[in-house]
Amino acid sequence: MTAERVQDVLRKSEGNVMYLTSQLVDSGAISIDTLDEFAGLCRSLMIVLGKNDKPAVTTGSVSKTEPDVKVAAQAISTSKDSMAGVTAWPAQEKREKGTLDNSACVDVCLTNLDLVAGMRTCILKGVNSIKNIHDLQALVWGGPLEYIELDRDGSGCGVVRFLTPEACEAYFDATANGIKLPGDSGSLVFVEQKPGVNSTNDTLNNAATNNITRCVRALDADKDWNAYALMGLARGPDKRKREVDVILSGVDSNKRFYFDFRFANIYDAINFRRSLTVDEDWEMCKLIHVSDPCATAQGPHFNDVESDGKLIAKGFT
Repeated sequence: MTAERVQDVLRKSEGNVMYLTSQLVDSGAISIDTLDEFAGLCRSLMIVLGKNDKPAVTTGSVSKTEPDVKVAAQAISTSKDSMAGVTAWPAQEKREKGTLDNSACVDVCLTNLDLVAGMRTCILKGVNSIKNIHDLQALVWGGPLEYIELDRDGSGCGVVRFLTPEACEAYFDATANGIKLPGDSGSLVFVEQKPGVNSTNDTLNNAATNNITRCVRALDADKDWNAYALMGLARGPDKRKREVDVILSGVDSNKRFYFDFRFANIYDAINFRRSLTVDEDWEMCKLIHVSDPCATAQGPHFNDVESDGKLIAKGFT
């Protein structure tokens, strides 16, 4: 995991060290088997945060000081890369229940830490023809997502993490024979579950309990916004841009005009909604989270934009 990726994870989770740790473990960047090793990682981060004297970056009325995580990444010098030496994905084989090796999973019991007793992450293999998040999410269903992303290293893989292990299991079971891509090529996308327990945090627990999703709706919005301005607003002014799925417009059952903003991850959606609450151009709007199309679909949903509203803009990677 690169320093930029560590920085990206810290920003998305609003500095949540436990979430960062889970991401580092999931990616194979580090291996933590004891509380002492976890404490050592925390001390490394504390050293970095203590030395950071950069001024806070202010956007509207919200300020945030960004730690220099490059030093933190260098401090993890004893990390192990579980994918070292792997040059290609293994061939797809028939699935059999109970064949996943979970021996590497470590049960951790820490105060105020909620661990989901199950797997929430799937890897989609064979998505070389998919070029944006919207087309990738059309291959996913079964429940709301924490995040979805395309690998940019040419591996032809995508990663999706569900908000609950039940949704992940349902999707995995439903895709036992692969997913046929649209068109005449007959290409199949294969889905594998990623072994290991995915930890949660207060943000995710709150999202699962209160139906908070990666999709934000601005009701009673001004209709005069153009696609370019809306995309700039959604991506944000910071150097690390929020990753957008699509932006839609429509009218609800009460004849109220709205814009829908769908993001690649739930953290960007939460931060975006928060930014609109302090933006005077949007103060007249009612801001709500709406259903994730990956939760309402019963299978591949390549035409959900046409059924949900008018497409204003599509994100890019």
